[in-house]
Amino acid sequence: MSETNSTHHKAPLGLRTVAVYEFTKGLLVLVVGVGLLSFVHKDIQTDAEGVLRALRLDPGWHYCKLLIENSAKLTDNRLRLIAALAAFYSAIRFVITYGLWREKHWAEWLTAISAGIYIPYEIYHLIRRPGWTALLVPVLNIAVVVYLTRVILANRRRRLLARSAMENPS
Repeated sequence: MSETNSTHHKAPLGLRTVAVYEFTKGLLVLVVGVGLLSFVHKDIQTDAEGVLRALRLDPGWHYCKLLIENSAKLTDNRLRLIAALAAFYSAIRFVITYGLWREKHWAEWLTAISAGIYIPYEIYHLIRRPGWTALLVPVLNIAVVVYLTRVILANRRRRLLARSAMENPS
């Protein structure tokens, strides 16, 4: 699609779906980042153990152990840094959301590249710790990369055809 869109034009459903997916990722990370700030000046390890008890999660489960062990290492400065990085990541996701919704080529490219970068790690994680979430995340990212690659190639073909038509009017 053209960089300038009619105000009545809607982005294709696929692009809007990817935009909502990107927005959701940004919002979740932002909520976590802001939530981390609530632990500044607190005993994070005790609070983490309390959360696990409240959720009735087994403290012996691998991820629960990781949460407890890593929460003990978090200082107030680290919490603030993680929250700032979460805000930065979220801002990028929100800008990408806007770009996808407006059919901006840079947003299509940036989303395809950023989703593709994570795929090897996600597959490695799936092999090491199989599960529904570990399967769903790479499947979604692969679907995003495949879809956006098709969009990018279709846009390129359209631009080349338009350029050719302008250079060789019949």
